Amino acid sequence: MPEDVEGLYEGIIEENKIVICDKKSREEKAGGQVFEISAEKTPMEYTRNPSLKKYGELTSGDGAVYDMTLSRPTDVRYTPVNGGKPESYSRLQEKAQEIMDSIASTDGGSYSAGAGMKGEDLYQDVLKKYVTAVTERWNAARLEEEEMSPAYELIGKIYGEAALDHIYYAYTDLTGEGVEELLIGEIRGEDRKLAAYDIYTIDDHKPFHSLSGWNENWYYAGELYLINVYKGVNDEEYWSVQDEDYTITNSKANGFSNGFDTFVIDRSKNEDQPWFISGYNGSWQNVTQEEYEEKFNRSVKLKELESRPLSELSAGQ
Repeated sequence: MPEDVEGLYEGIIEENKIVICDKKSREEKAGGQVFEISAEKTPMEYTRNPSLKKYGELTSGDGAVYDMTLSRPTDVRYTPVNGGKPESYSRLQEKAQEIMDSIASTDGGSYSAGAGMKGEDLYQDVLKKYVTAVTERWNAARLEEEEMSPAYELIGKIYGEAALDHIYYAYTDLTGEGVEELLIGEIRGEDRKLAAYDIYTIDDHKPFHSLSGWNENWYYAGELYLINVYKGVNDEEYWSVQDEDYTITNSKANGFSNGFDTFVIDRSKNEDQPWFISGYNGSWQNVTQEEYEEKFNRSVKLKELESRPLSELSAGQ
């Protein structure tokens, strides 16, 4: 801990974590927890904790790698002073980044701040495989054998040798724990956003193929949620608002999630009022255009991503 906060805190050591507490607040029976530093094996263990973020990786003397994470309490853990935080509590909060940057191993290992978090450091081998698949014109069966979306076969047939110019990738932290995911797909829609046919995350410090779609079933990265879009029998588009943490980390184990809300404009069901919304219970409500747009626009906010074509990678190989 920094010398200038000496005497202001207490440290509580548990199995895989240290809880830093404001000493004065703790003496006043207010809890005093300022933040918690923990060593985790994989993001799969902590990604559903909204207050926890990764800051780097610790390699122990025996070669085991741990994600070093920090989380803050979501409720008040101090006795307010003039309606605000005690000065000592605020000073400790301000030291969080400095502390996470200065972590050191005690058994001959090493710590690397910021390691294992940026997509460009995590998924290069995955992207090279996609370049190979598209260049060699793998068919749908081969793509699926390799746990890749079959959508790239059709893109290859449409664009031929220029297919790599039409398949894009982007990195973004979908689950909010500080580790970026990889999205691969094509640019679609009026907003020209990246429609992902494949999404990768990190499990046990290796890329993990979490979600896969196809030409009529894809994903958008939302500011609030993950958006799954799929087409119906009359070419109508269903927009399903997903819990990104649950969907990314549990999709292979538990299957398709219906999401919070699903939106569709389907004139085959009601020509005059074709706006429908379905919630958790799966029952559809036929609503007005105003009701539909108000709820849709509140939930479906797509992220701005820095998408790049696979051809850029191919040129650099």
